[in-house]
Amino acid sequence: SFKMSTCDLLLSLLSSSPSLPPFDPSSPSSNETQKSFQFEPEIAALDRFIIEHSGTYEFSQQSSFHQLFDRLVQARLLDKLWLDSAPKDHVLRILQSLRILTRDPVLQQKLISLQAIPVVAVFLTETTTSLFLDEEQPFLCDILVELTSIVNRLSPNDNFRVPLVQHNVHHSLALLLRTSHTTILRCVLEALVNLAESAASLKALADLDCWDCLIDIMESYDTQYKQLAAELVALLTTDSTARQKLRAMKCSNALVSLMYQSQDVSLLLSVVAAVEHSAIDMEAASEFRLLGLVNALLTYLTPVATVDIEAGTLLQAVISCLTQLSMDDETAFQIRQSNGICLLGKLLISPPALIIVPESSEVEMTPESIALKQSQWKTNLQIQTLKCLRFLFSVERNRKVFKRLFPPELFGAFIDVGNYCKDLAAYVSVQAILAQMPPTAIAQIQLNLEEIQSAKTVAQRTVREYRVMELLGKGAFGSVYMVQKEQGDARY
Repeated sequence: SFKMSTCDLLLSLLSSSPSLPPFDPSSPSSNETQKSFQFEPEIAALDRFIIEHSGTYEFSQQSSFHQLFDRLVQARLLDKLWLDSAPKDHVLRILQSLRILTRDPVLQQKLISLQAIPVVAVFLTETTTSLFLDEEQPFLCDILVELTSIVNRLSPNDNFRVPLVQHNVHHSLALLLRTSHTTILRCVLEALVNLAESAASLKALADLDCWDCLIDIMESYDTQYKQLAAELVALLTTDSTARQKLRAMKCSNALVSLMYQSQDVSLLLSVVAAVEHSAIDMEAASEFRLLGLVNALLTYLTPVATVDIEAGTLLQAVISCLTQLSMDDETAFQIRQSNGICLLGKLLISPPALIIVPESSEVEMTPESIALKQSQWKTNLQIQTLKCLRFLFSVERNRKVFKRLFPPELFGAFIDVGNYCKDLAAYVSVQAILAQMPPTAIAQIQLNLEEIQSAKTVAQRTVREYRVMELLGKGAFGSVYMVQKEQGDARY
């Protein structure tokens, strides 16, 4: 076939490839011309291969592609002399061909057996260094696009994560976070996210000094880059070393800003996860409180009748984040002061209905299976909400609110869970009691919530023309409050 003839032609050219001509320092342009002329048939064949297979993803069924992959790696990628001396546009075509072939997982594995990972790592390091020394070099950015694309393709595979980190690929990727080339940056962020998903490589990534770059991306770039940067931060903050660096670099400011500014659900999910992981350290939880994060999170608890799967996932993530933040007593108290208990209580007794739109690729869903999925989601949401409320109850200053909220049977089971119990299974029996309560009891809880909210509104203080909204923090010499002008919505 025509495709096979291109593959066979390339194999023939690579197998009979002449050695590079000796370099003449007195005539560098002549050297490039001679090299280009000498390898013109190979370059033309590579161009044909790239065009023909631009949409091909499976190669391993034919032995000729195995042979071609071996020859491209052995005769070109592993040949240091050729790699350093060949015209850059020729090197680019070799990398483009390898990037296409590594779409096939079987051919990917051959990079290990051919011992190509160390060479890719060194080449990436050298090219990254060259980029920051002289960004205007011809084909340099294009070569980095191909190299980072190959690394990105390998990084989700556990067989490659450890070798990539062992050969310091992550250091080059961290340096490339400073590039202004958006295609390279996207590949770098995706590769780092993939590496960070592995516990084996997470520690090495957490030691990198890249927080200033990630903060800049979250503050200044388009949403897709912000989302990738926030996702990377969320993964890194599962490590204690990374959490310390996050606080030192004031990354929390960027996360809180995104919570207020963004409406992209994918980005918000990553931000909320990063906050939750960071808040394991009580100092970080306190810092988030002082930055006004509680109010930003509570806006997502506003009662609604229905949610789609994305909004429902975000709602669950926000509740989980509030639960973690409640481990800090002052933050738990601020959640109560900001009407958080009432919002959670309303969510508990009247959770939104989950809208399920079956994907075309899914097995056809019956009304019964949709109803079951919706019921399971409601149960899980109530269990998570009960956990958050129980964490808030664990703070002494919050307990008087709960005493007039739940009926005795539910309140007794609620107390019996114990303070700061993280196991969701412990709340299943409490949810079961709630699910069996008659409508009149649910209506009474609703009435209790309204009375609590009304009492809070009446109790608000005013200072001159300002209404005191909530306590933000206090210290040895005083307290700091959020206030709102009585005429208008401005807060200070």
